[in-house]
Amino acid sequence: MHGSSRLYGCLNCNSPLVICRHCDRGNRYCKPCAPAMYLKARRRANKRYQSTYRGRINHAARQKSYRERQKQKVTHQGSKGWSVRDLLINKRKCASLTLETDRKRPNKDVYCHICNEICSPFLRHDWLRSTDYRKRAEVVNAKKLAFG
Repeated sequence: MHGSSRLYGCLNCNSPLVICRHCDRGNRYCKPCAPAMYLKARRRANKRYQSTYRGRINHAARQKSYRERQKQKVTHQGSKGWSVRDLLINKRKCASLTLETDRKRPNKDVYCHICNEICSPFLRHDWLRSTDYRKRAEVVNAKKLAFG
């Protein structure tokens, strides 16, 4: 059993999640929402960068080199004609999302949504404060030098 765990709601879909101390890296989103929100944040950062002078210059240079590369391509092969004998079979299989371990779990235990380990039933609602021992040692040494 892990020492402590955190209860939080996904900022995108607002689903309640429990995460153990070992998996907690300041998570704000659930697994399905995290990639989409990462792309959204990256697009916003790219837009901010391209609105600056340096971003505009780099974008113009990249487009110029792209157009130069396109001038070098003089031949293009057309697509092959469709044959009547070609058959496209769509075999889409739906993935089963239910885990066998979920069926065996008793309802009273709390599990981490990342590693599926049993968590402590005492849940935090905030992050643990990071303890940086090097910074603390520097502050103590600076006080010792200042006060003699």
